Order: sequence, then structure tokens, then C-alpha cells
Amino acid sequence: MLAASGAVVVRSARRSTSAALTASRRIPSLVAMRDRMRAKGKAPKTILIAVARQLLVIINAMLRSGTPFTA
Repeated sequence: MLAASGAVVVRSARRSTSAALTASRRIPSLVAMRDRMRAKGKAPKTILIAVARQLLVIINAMLRSGTPFTA
């Protein structure tokens, strides 16, 4: 059984992976990252988590610098 805070973490993890799935199909740099990892034989879930992390890095940089996203 999860505590209330654990349930929030699970929900946010599901949201970030669904965002990563969409981003890995639409954002050229993340598409290239996904393709490189596939070529190396990485597992699909590993690729998805790596893309989600990279997406968070991109969002954090955008917020820090105050610039809009450019693909």
C-alpha cells in the first residue's frame, strides 16, 4: 500500500512517461536519442525513462533561462 505522497509520485511518473512517449515521436533531438538507444539494443522502458529525464532537463533549462522551446 502506498502512502498519499507515494500515490502522487506514481501519478506524476505515469504523466512524465506519457509525455516522454509523445516527445520521443515529435521532438527531433529526442527522436534521434531514441533511435541511437534502439540501435544500441536498449530496452524500450529504459529508452522511455531516458527520454523522460532528458525532457525534464529541457523544461528546467527553459524555465531557468526564460526562453521558449525551439525544436
